Amino acid sequence: SERRFRNFFENAIGLMSMHDLEGNIIAVNEKGRETLNYTVEESIKLNLKDLVPEYNWPALEDYNKRILENKEDIGTMILKSKDGQEIIWIYHNMMEYDEKGNPYVMSTALNATERVILEKDLIQTKKLLEQTNSVAQVGGWFVNTKDNSLYWSQSTKDIHKMDRHYNPTIEEAMSFYTNQNDKRIRKLFDNAVNKGIPFDEELQINRNDGAVIWVRVKGIPEFENGECVRVFGIIQDIDEFKKTYLELAKKEAMLQSFVSDVPNALAMFDTNLNYLAVSKVWKDEFLLNDVELIGNHLFEISPESTQLRKDIYYEAIKGRTHIDENFVLKLPEKEAENYHLLVTPWHLSDGVIGGIIVSAQNITHAVKTNKELQNAKVAADIANRAKSEFLANMSHEIRTPLNGVIGFSDLLLKTPLNEMQTQYLNYINESGESLLSILNDILDFSKIESGKMEFLIEKSNIYELVGQVMNVILYQSQRKGIELLLNIEPGLPKFVWFDQSRIKQVLVNLLGNAVKFTEEGEIELKVTKVKTDDTHITLRFAVRDTGIGIPYDKQQRIFDAFTQEDSSVSKKYGGTGLGLTISNNILKYMQSKLTLTSELLQGSIFSFDIKVPYEIDHEDTVEDLEDLNIKTALIVDDNESNRIILQHMLNYKNIESRLAENGMQAYEILKSGARFDIILMDYHMPEISGIDTIKKIKELFNQQDEISPLVVLHTSSEELDVINAFRQEENSFSLLKPIKSDELYHTLKKAIHHISDENTLKVQTVEEPEEVIHFPNALSVLLVDDNEVNMVLNNRMIYSLIPNAQLVEKTDGLQAIDACRLKTFDIILMDVQMPILNGIEATKQIRQLPNYQNIPIIGITAGNTVEEKQKCLEAGMNDFLPKPLRQKDLLEILLKNLPTSAQTYQVEDAERGKYLNMDLLNQQIDGDEEFKKIFLNLVLQELNISQENINNATETKDIQETKQLLHKLRGSAGTAGLANLAKTTAKWESEIDINPDFLLLQDEISQEITIALNLINELIN
Repeated sequence: SERRFRNFFENAIGLMSMHDLEGNIIAVNEKGRETLNYTVEESIKLNLKDLVPEYNWPALEDYNKRILENKEDIGTMILKSKDGQEIIWIYHNMMEYDEKGNPYVMSTALNATERVILEKDLIQTKKLLEQTNSVAQVGGWFVNTKDNSLYWSQSTKDIHKMDRHYNPTIEEAMSFYTNQNDKRIRKLFDNAVNKGIPFDEELQINRNDGAVIWVRVKGIPEFENGECVRVFGIIQDIDEFKKTYLELAKKEAMLQSFVSDVPNALAMFDTNLNYLAVSKVWKDEFLLNDVELIGNHLFEISPESTQLRKDIYYEAIKGRTHIDENFVLKLPEKEAENYHLLVTPWHLSDGVIGGIIVSAQNITHAVKTNKELQNAKVAADIANRAKSEFLANMSHEIRTPLNGVIGFSDLLLKTPLNEMQTQYLNYINESGESLLSILNDILDFSKIESGKMEFLIEKSNIYELVGQVMNVILYQSQRKGIELLLNIEPGLPKFVWFDQSRIKQVLVNLLGNAVKFTEEGEIELKVTKVKTDDTHITLRFAVRDTGIGIPYDKQQRIFDAFTQEDSSVSKKYGGTGLGLTISNNILKYMQSKLTLTSELLQGSIFSFDIKVPYEIDHEDTVEDLEDLNIKTALIVDDNESNRIILQHMLNYKNIESRLAENGMQAYEILKSGARFDIILMDYHMPEISGIDTIKKIKELFNQQDEISPLVVLHTSSEELDVINAFRQEENSFSLLKPIKSDELYHTLKKAIHHISDENTLKVQTVEEPEEVIHFPNALSVLLVDDNEVNMVLNNRMIYSLIPNAQLVEKTDGLQAIDACRLKTFDIILMDVQMPILNGIEATKQIRQLPNYQNIPIIGITAGNTVEEKQKCLEAGMNDFLPKPLRQKDLLEILLKNLPTSAQTYQVEDAERGKYLNMDLLNQQIDGDEEFKKIFLNLVLQELNISQENINNATETKDIQETKQLLHKLRGSAGTAGLANLAKTTAKWESEIDINPDFLLLQDEISQEITIALNLINELIN
């Protein structure tokens, strides 16, 4: 039996082996050794751990425990062959005993490696199929028609949102289909079973969660012996795809409808230029109504297409859009027509070009209309130029005689005249000025109409501006007995940037109207700050009057050209009715406008806001914040508005004020014991005048043995005798109306200094000493003008300003050139518009002559415009004077362009502190008389050197050198207490980069240095 067992053991088809309980191999059959690739000798030296991979040793330990406990074990185990190959075995092991009674394990195993691999592949394939179906949302199903059973895969259950354990019947499966879809699926299934017709359909089902979705259902019947035994198929969730498809179909339908009905010639092509869609207008426009377009090639439909058109379309397919605003197209059966052509590519969702869209709008009518408009514009421009030339000629022709009327009457008024002659000459002069004003209004209105209004933005002193404006209408308001008020909000910046002349024009117009339409009461010019930031300030200018007012229903009409509130107004008050129109249009250029508040018989307020850049003057700011050393003031004025304005001015300087509306009330306040540092007294008041009130107040203080307070009388400029007499009295000062804040503060400061410094002389008179100007002897002047009246006027003005001048007169440009060839003149006054050769061309040729590169040439013209001035300057003229010529304007030009010998600048004693700060100078000297002489002589030396160096630097127009010299001079002046010189140098040091006017700089600095030299010399002597 042992032999038979050994024979069975060795020849077994699987692995047979024996091992002891420690895992040592006792024997392995031939098939096992062959599979594991071991010899007999090698095999009996092995242990199970040599055959079992190390990672599987825990399973080996479990196996040993089981075999000991159960004496038997069945399972799978992985063994390694000698070459490392892992082999899976299915084993059945049993414990046996040998003849000695020792236990061992008999193992029988079959190689299951291939089977396990196949099973794994099958599982993975099944899993992959299920995952694929799940991702693709595809489920499987089949019906066994023999027993009417239905099978659903898991994906099919997922599509229906059913539990994995759900197994439906055929009827239950059919019930998921909605409405018409239910009938359709039943019919399809019947045809498959009974007729063998497969189906593939898109239907809607109602899922278990209530959602209605689109699915694709496919079924294939299977027959045996002519009988359907089963139907199998798939179901796929296509809801998203179907909805997208339906949406695209909807959009395509909309696009087709849009393209078809768009009121423009529009066509859509693919990349091969085959028609995809086309509008009805395209067919009508290009005569294609009877041609089948969709799917056909563009150039087969339109073989007459030019190479240019083909190139445009092919370039568009490459992505280049083409626009032609006037594409000319000629069709065989039509005249050439104009089109606005747009050819642009259209893109698929992934950005790939899908084709092109061509839009062609027929603009033939518009082109013809535009051509007609262009011809009309050319004609209008010609007419407008003719109009402008006419206005320029009219201006010249009217200004020329006006030049004589105003100029000679102005000169004649400066000669001895009796009262009647003076009155008549004033009428002549005022009539000439009125005519000039009307002419300017008409010319300004013409510029506004043509859009040629010019603006010159420059740095402007706002306080000087409003002062000049008030001075213009001061005489008119005083003559009518109207109180004129100037109300400037304290603390406004001194310098702003705008067109000063235009703002002045608007304000003069508004104030002039206020005076014209006000018979009694007051007129106020108010300037306030609306808002401000770091660089810009918005100012509000308001002109208020107590005049006739304007009815509400007629307020808008007054801004219309040539229109006044009532025709009777024009007859009574005069005027063109252009003033407000011009003012409003000027403000429109500045992004502003006039606003009006008015009540009939109560008065009007015209105002406007303007946003402008501003500049802070730091020296003025320090002076602005300076304490006046005045604590209390009594304001006496019968005008309530004036009292309030003065109160605000004083409040800004922290001066507490009390108000009295007449002299008696002021007297009673003082009589009751109230005391003030200063009294501001109006001259014109009812019941008791300002002068009489002051006398009574002084009597009161004398009776009580008190010192009278400082008194400042404010009045109009008519009563000079009264003012001069009043100012001779102790502690008495005067101000002219309308009162300006800077003048008030200056007067108060002067009054305080008058008390505190006994060495300061009393104020002399209201009139400042005149500056005596000496021009060099025997100046040669060339006058060029074709008008005899103008020539005589210019002649008289020059002689009145330069008595020893040598005058040469010429009547046209050619004569002027000939005269310059024979002689070198010191200055030339050149009329611009002259026959034969005008002043512009004459100047250009004179500048080419030897010695005439730097000779001042002054243009004189009736064309008072920025453009005219620019022409003069570009031609080589130094400056520009508008007609009518006024003597003061001519004097300014002569001072600017001619040297003045022995100019003397007198400084009023009360003004001395403005130029020389004695307190600061005394601090430097500290009572040392010896050092005083040395110090002052050093100052003189430094001033003379600085003047020479600055003159040289300005001659060469060296900005950097000039700035350095100004900076050094400012330091020297500040140390020596020369306040005004330090201020002037500081101003030019900061402005020279943006306003390099070297002539003006040289004049101002020279004047200040001359004053400083005189003051220092006086101190030394």
